[in-house]
Amino acid sequence: MERCDYSSVIKVIMNYLNEGKGMNQVDFQYELFHSFTESTGFTFDYGMTSRWINGYSAVSPKLIQYYAADDGAELLRSDMTIKVFPLLTDIEMASRDIYDLVMNDVSISDSKKAELTSNYDSGDKTSIADFISTILIFSFSRKYIARDAKLATVSGTKSPILSDTILSGEAPAPCKHFTGRDSEIEALHEILQKNYKVFISGVAGIGKSEFVKAYIKNYKKLYTNVLYFYYDSDLKNLITDIDFADDRNDDTDDARFKKHNRYLRSLKEDTLIVIDNFNTTAADEDLLDVVMKYKCRVIFTTRSNFECGYTYQLNELSSDGLVEMFSKLYSEADKNRDTVINIIEAVNRHTLSVELAARLLEKGLLNPDDVLEKLNECSVDPETSDRISIHKDGKGIKATFYEHIRTLFSLYSLTEDMKAIMMCMAFIPAEGINARIFCRWLELPDMNDINDLVELGFVQKIDDKIRLHEIIKDLSLADLKPKMTDCRTFLLSLMNTCIAHGDEVFRYDLLFQTICGIIDSMIKDAPADYLFFLENAFAYMEKYSYGFGMKKVISEMSVILRDNTLGTINDRALLLNDQASYERSINGNSKAALPLLKNALEICVSSDNIALYANINMNLGCTYLDLHDMTNAERFMLTAIEITKQANIVSHDFIIMVHNYATFLANNKNYEKAVAMLKQCADFVRAYIGDMSLDYADPIFEAAELFLLLGDETNAQIYFDEAFRVYSSVLGESDLLKRKAAAAKS
Repeated sequence: MERCDYSSVIKVIMNYLNEGKGMNQVDFQYELFHSFTESTGFTFDYGMTSRWINGYSAVSPKLIQYYAADDGAELLRSDMTIKVFPLLTDIEMASRDIYDLVMNDVSISDSKKAELTSNYDSGDKTSIADFISTILIFSFSRKYIARDAKLATVSGTKSPILSDTILSGEAPAPCKHFTGRDSEIEALHEILQKNYKVFISGVAGIGKSEFVKAYIKNYKKLYTNVLYFYYDSDLKNLITDIDFADDRNDDTDDARFKKHNRYLRSLKEDTLIVIDNFNTTAADEDLLDVVMKYKCRVIFTTRSNFECGYTYQLNELSSDGLVEMFSKLYSEADKNRDTVINIIEAVNRHTLSVELAARLLEKGLLNPDDVLEKLNECSVDPETSDRISIHKDGKGIKATFYEHIRTLFSLYSLTEDMKAIMMCMAFIPAEGINARIFCRWLELPDMNDINDLVELGFVQKIDDKIRLHEIIKDLSLADLKPKMTDCRTFLLSLMNTCIAHGDEVFRYDLLFQTICGIIDSMIKDAPADYLFFLENAFAYMEKYSYGFGMKKVISEMSVILRDNTLGTINDRALLLNDQASYERSINGNSKAALPLLKNALEICVSSDNIALYANINMNLGCTYLDLHDMTNAERFMLTAIEITKQANIVSHDFIIMVHNYATFLANNKNYEKAVAMLKQCADFVRAYIGDMSLDYADPIFEAAELFLLLGDETNAQIYFDEAFRVYSSVLGESDLLKRKAAAAKS
């Protein structure tokens, strides 16, 4: 029988979601846990939500603790009534199914079943809200038992179902005003049956992405899997950044890429992959040949011309189709039909331009004749048209339709707050960002300005994400010219996230891609602040072995520090340290790292930055260990630890230092000294931070493991008990706690 856990309960509720509400998994959890997210600022996204709903990851301890409070059940009951019930087609049947789930669960005692269902009345909404809330809290508060991930290997002629294996790449629905293209969609399907790799080519803003989304909507049931990705920099990073369920934070970029590519290569023809925004050339994309050899079907949307695969040229919508689209967006279109047709022709039947013109008219800012006159007056800015060009038949073409969009853009007279949003949105990767995360980064009090920009058509909202169309992004960069001083709040939020090196961030790759976008396109009018921003970004990228970003940051720091008027001698020492880190962790070249670290230590002024001086010593010790020089390895590791202790610097870096040294001692069979170091570390953390953190529990746990190696089971048990006292409180019933428990048993 089915176990009554969060996965089973939430799936029952979602079975009764009204499809007309257009509610996805992420949005639904925001409604269900409205009070929690409003109170804590907690953010859901697709990967996390998928893991919870499918039972492959425990619900966050923060959420469990929130609803364990005295008023937790009442808050959930209120949100259930106000937020969730209006979304369901049959509340009574949903409650009956949950009742059956509880009563049929053999892992729940009879007395507990009686307690959970004591006030249940399927005919009373208040009783149902109370009952479902009670069961939900029980379901995620009881001991978590993971479900089988079923990471199936490919066999036979079918691809495995990927929903539990790949947690990103969900295909978005086409926009609500999409119209026409029926014959083109059918033609595309016929082409895909014969040509497994198809390039949808056409000018920017003509509707290639929406066309492919509409194709997926029509033919999705014919595929075992459909994966949808946005191309940002290159195919290697795209493949590396796919979110696989079994990815580890300590995987290097190369290791993650090899694993992901191997898996994608094994998928069969019943899987469709879409790579949107593939605006590059074959000469600039080294991995195109690799992807072209995949067995599955692949659609690229592009402005470029490729000789490999099959190219499907997408042309402008018919005039009738564009009039129909205009009418969906502008309620007065029929009354002004002749002018509307003239507007459509004035923008050369360019889809995005037509959409923006219709939205402008619907806002009532101008009448149709005024808009038509402005569009007829617009001229091409040579600088922008040269900068923003398309590729067709291998030749650059002036993108004159950009000027139509620029004209429409200028007619809105955006507020300064809206301009600030547009400037910062220009650095978000092509796939978009969770709207709530973006609001938090900009410290916006509400979503009002973003919603207005969505209504105007400048910001696209796809499920729970927001993004800029590539043309709008280009124009935001070209016309608004975002500078560091314009985006201080945005940059500070990103940097504060990076400074918290010990914290975990879900979808850290999105954070790093945003930082890379800033490096590529922001005007750096505050070089000293920019250097500090880069230094902190590198430290966080290093934690996740994000080689692409680490290399880009090092290059930027090198350029800044070539100017001897910028930065300090310690900034230069840090650059050498970072270059050494890249050599060790990404290139696996400790020999190349050693002279860089020696140079860094030689020039570092310890009195100005003791923490940096200690870290360089520790990194030198680890590098010597890589090179099997045990004497120097121990000497520099001990120096780092002593410097940190004498300065009373309590940080996550210090825990890592002690862990590295204890590992060194244990590998050399010096278990007693390793235990002593770990005990000192734990005592140090408890004195300055307290005993309710992982930084305290981790060295205690490692000491317990070493006691077992020493045959001292009594002390091992004492230390395991102390570690799990903290783990149980901090982690709750999480995967990490399970792994710790399994390690203790082994």
